[in-house]
Amino acid sequence: MELQRRLPGSSLVTENGAGTHGVAFNDNACVNKYAEAYLLHGKIPAHKVYCAPRAEPLPGQQATRAQHALPGK
Repeated sequence: MELQRRLPGSSLVTENGAGTHGVAFNDNACVNKYAEAYLLHGKIPAHKVYCAPRAEPLPGQQATRAQHALPGK
């Protein structure tokens, strides 16, 4: 949020409870919706937008392609 404060007129999409950095095009449809709208149509979200946290993985759940992106992790 400090960066947004320093960039007047900027927008911020926040995934509640997601930690200290941003991730788009992962498992949160709400975050993805805003990123896609901006990249595909130039639509800028409101000044501050909040998305619910993505669902926690269930034990035994198949890994997503994002989890396969870094070998050895």
